[in-house]
Amino acid sequence: MEFIFIALKSIGKNNYNRLVLKNDKLVINKREFLIDEISRIEAEITEHIRVIEYLGRNITEKTYPSGIIKFKLKNGDEVEVETLNPLTKLEELVLKLNIIYDRLGKPKLYVSESSTYKSVYSRE
Repeated sequence: MEFIFIALKSIGKNNYNRLVLKNDKLVINKREFLIDEISRIEAEITEHIRVIEYLGRNITEKTYPSGIIKFKLKNGDEVEVETLNPLTKLEELVLKLNIIYDRLGKPKLYVSESSTYKSVYSRE
């Protein structure tokens, strides 16, 4: 089972933050971690980005939340990625991780903090 999340925040020309779940591993921008090492995941909206779209003669303006998703590992390390819609991406990621945790018989992620601008899921 493999899930791919592309965090739409450029880290270089044609290069984006990428999260890939592969069975029992999480790959973040080519760094690989066992998902059992994850103790906590936080997402926080840090700013809003205005995007103007030009479609022929029509111009539309949209505003998207932007922020970070931070992974805290059992060994104390932290890995952070920038993304658009961090709270929505976190919810999708937690659902996928919990499917894998359930299949492996491991403790799942649960909400430990939630607000308009920040969500935290923990396995402790």
